[in-house]
Amino acid sequence: MLNRAWNHDIVRYADGTIAALWQARVNGTGTGDPDKRMLYARFDGTSWKLTYLVKAGPKLFPEEEDFVGLGALDPDDPTSIYVSTPYDPRDDSTMTPKRELYRGTTCDQGATFTWTNVTQSSTSDNLRPIIPKWDRSHTALLWLKGLYTSAQFYNLKVVGIISSK
Repeated sequence: MLNRAWNHDIVRYADGTIAALWQARVNGTGTGDPDKRMLYARFDGTSWKLTYLVKAGPKLFPEEEDFVGLGALDPDDPTSIYVSTPYDPRDDSTMTPKRELYRGTTCDQGATFTWTNVTQSSTSDNLRPIIPKWDRSHTALLWLKGLYTSAQFYNLKVVGIISSK
């Protein structure tokens, strides 16, 4: 069972479907640094379908038990999502020293995802991905890279990838 859910991103696509990325704590895993999981939800106009994605990893800093790297939906491409996690979503057990970004691609409306690295072997965390709405021919993936020690103290830079489809 899961509790204490937080949303990462939500999008309503042109066809009327709604998708959301979110996280929740696994019940019974304590309060110091509880086990957090990332999930995907899709509403097709009739019902919600939920898909487990990956472990979210440890908290970013001591004061906030639920602050993790987060994830983003592509507002112009309902087949693509991005997550920031120290766990490789391809096996959900390989842990990297820093949070990396992964792109998930689905061909079955979010029931399953195929994962590829956006970043790898990083020397600092890759956090808080976001994809501004643009058009179906271009994508701008932006994220924070660096050290995040509290909401008031951080050493981060905005980095990104702009691509044409």
